[in-house]
This record gives sequence, C-alpha cells and structure tokens, in this order.
Amino acid sequence: SRRGSEDLVAILASAQEIFGIRPQGLRQSGARKDMSTVSPRAREHEHRLPFDAHSELIQAIIEAFVPRFAPGAKLIYIDHARPELPYFDQDTFHSLQLTLTPDDRFPDVILDYREMNRLFLIDAITGHGLINPKRRVELATNFAPAIAELVYGSVFPNRQVASQYMDEIAWETGVWFADEPEHHIYFNGRT
Repeated sequence: SRRGSEDLVAILASAQEIFGIRPQGLRQSGARKDMSTVSPRAREHEHRLPFDAHSELIQAIIEAFVPRFAPGAKLIYIDHARPELPYFDQDTFHSLQLTLTPDDRFPDVILDYREMNRLFLIDAITGHGLINPKRRVELATNFAPAIAELVYGSVFPNRQVASQYMDEIAWETGVWFADEPEHHIYFNGRT
C-alpha cells in the first residue's frame, strides 16, 4: 500500500540518520562493504559508528524483514552497542501503555504493527543475542502491560550462524535469516 511504502521510507530515513546506513541491503554473496566508519547524525550530535555486523543486521531487519512480515509497522526502538545512539519513539511506546525505559533491557528492535495489533520484539544475534527461554520470560514480563500481542523474533545473518544456536531458541518465537529474507521459521510450541 502507499501508506506502507511511505512508512517504510520514513523508517529507512530514521535508520540512515541514526546509524548512517544506506538502503543497499545485504549482498547475496555475503561480501562486506569496504567501509570502516560512517557518520550518522543523532540527537544533534555528530558520532562515528563503525559499520559492523550488528549495524548491517539492523539494516536488514528494517529493509527486508519489515516490508515482508510487518508491512506498515512503525519503528519504535533501535538499540546499538553505543548507548548514545538508540532511536526511541517514546510517544508511540507510551501509547501502547508501556512505561519501561531502555534500561529495562529492551530488545534490539521494537516494531509497532497496529494493523495486526502486534508488538514485535526482535533480538539480533550480533546485539543482545537470541531469544532463548530465559530472555523470552524476561521480555514477556517487561512488556506484559502492552495492549498489543507480543511477537518474539531472533535474527541471524544466515543459517550457518543460526545452526550454532538452534538448541537454545525458545518455543513460541520466530527466526529469520537476513540472507534469505523471504522466509521465516516459527518455533511452534503448541500441540
């Protein structure tokens, strides 16, 4: 939809400003960009952010996951290893009846998918790690007041990396591989 496209453009612009990333997506070959740093502007300060695996995975979530699995979702939060750089839309967050702060161990990415009444809580293996049973309980407890259904997801750059962690992934969570963006695996724990 046109509205969804406009929202995605806004999300990409936010990510570009915060992380200094450009909408080029991941290369299928897995080749990395030859770029040691980029210069984002965040909160009216100039910062240097290394273009690392975490930034690249966050970019893939925004550019490839969102349009496929949460089209039109609003980006509420993006975390990064540098505490001065997270993006946090507090107004939207509070509209979901949440009063937490990022100190409460937010996931790497939070998306508000109002159309489906879902709140996506996404951890990247390069950031907070994956959503294992302990992390799922932690997120469920912290985000229990939300007026939306909680959807948990772990993001990996590829299957090879994910294969090292398969026995740790919590039931009732999703797994997504950035290099195969069309597919999503759901660990269904219900019988």
